[in-house]
Amino acid sequence: MFGYERGVISGAMLSLGREMALSDQQKEIVVSSTVVAALMASLLVGGIWSNGGRRTKIATAAWTLTLGSLLCALAVNYYFLVVGRLLFGAGIGIAQVTIPMYLAEVALPETRGPLVTINALLVTIGQWSAGMMDGLLESQGWRWMLGVAGVPSLIMGIGVGMGLVPESPRWLVAVGRHEDALVTLTMLRVSPQLAQEEWKDIIESSRESLTIKRTENGTLRKVQSMLSNRGCRQNLLIGCGLMWIQQLSGINTVMYYAGSIYGKSIRIYCR
Repeated sequence: MFGYERGVISGAMLSLGREMALSDQQKEIVVSSTVVAALMASLLVGGIWSNGGRRTKIATAAWTLTLGSLLCALAVNYYFLVVGRLLFGAGIGIAQVTIPMYLAEVALPETRGPLVTINALLVTIGQWSAGMMDGLLESQGWRWMLGVAGVPSLIMGIGVGMGLVPESPRWLVAVGRHEDALVTLTMLRVSPQLAQEEWKDIIESSRESLTIKRTENGTLRKVQSMLSNRGCRQNLLIGCGLMWIQQLSGINTVMYYAGSIYGKSIRIYCR
């Protein structure tokens, strides 16, 4: 969904801009509103709403994405479209913070890294799919391009609503629901023994984290602890460094306006 949104707007904006007679400034707002909403939603999830269950957040992201896609597909004017884009961005922000965390918390230790990596890979696959959909749905118009984004989010929302997605055992332990965490781990792991061992480890790590949090300057101590550990420090530098290099390269702007860039380049070449 995240990858699809980033890719589809570049193609949809070509016909959308003509049909609604959007100015350059309005086009910029249509594109950037999703990014701004995603930023604000991600801060909200990590801050004010940090204590909510993972399932609740995933369901909220799913239905917000679905509603945003529907509003975009049915938009009758510029303002209607911006509201839809804002909702879609909010759903992306919630999902991008919650889902990688959820995957890491429910996965087996040996599959945790591959699962989180696959999640990132699917963003790229979503971008590629958006380019294909822009081409396939060109004759149908921008409404179909933007509306299709609601299909995977609708499936995700139904899946969560039907109970196909268990709650995170780590979150259950964090809120004191230890027995529920053990039941979930027993369902997710290959044997009750492995589930029991992991359950004890989660409880122990949760107690240590709570002890640090309750001490004076607990957050500062956690940061100092991470930076003092050589392996953790290297991972942070690599992860954050790659993130900054990617953002500062300007590739996101190129993706959002790829359709316009290609269109202008072709016209210049033909001249």
